Amino acid sequence: MLTDWRLRRRKFALADVLGIAVPPFADEPNTPIRREFGKGRAVYIPRLDLVTDPPPAQMNYNVTSEHWKLPKNYQAMVDAVKWAATGEMSATVQAPASVTIELAQHKRTKARLLHLVNYDTATPVTNIQATVQIPPGSQLKEIIWDSPDGGSPRALTPSVDRDGRVSFSVPYLKVYDLIVMRMATE
Repeated sequence: MLTDWRLRRRKFALADVLGIAVPPFADEPNTPIRREFGKGRAVYIPRLDLVTDPPPAQMNYNVTSEHWKLPKNYQAMVDAVKWAATGEMSATVQAPASVTIELAQHKRTKARLLHLVNYDTATPVTNIQATVQIPPGSQLKEIIWDSPDGGSPRALTPSVDRDGRVSFSVPYLKVYDLIVMRMATE
């Protein structure tokens, strides 16, 4: 709600996109606002409902693992992303809530890189089912599973559907795994 000059705005800079001019007051319901705008979709969630109080503000801000908790309203965030994406997710995994993912693509080779992080380091996860959309016009060559948690890189066995989605199982995740999906050169 601040300008580039750190002055308070009278209304949201994206008020036309979000459909509201100012955030709701703290005592008002924390209800997500979904809005279609132009050719896209936007969702506004007024606030995070934190499980723990944040650490005190200080020069060297240290957020320890006791604060690595999903907010109480995390499911509203998940639902908002799915709605905004019209159900077309680039990657999905079947894993506990402690597991987070990031999908990236190498610019030159077009390889897809799926990063998996388990924030519950005391509880490894096995047999994570993953599905990733392969870029249009690309053909999957191989999937390699690698992890600094032990073992050498090894190939995973994928299945590819007609819509270009590849599914596979990640055998084991302790803290961090990298899944590399290499594409055939054309």
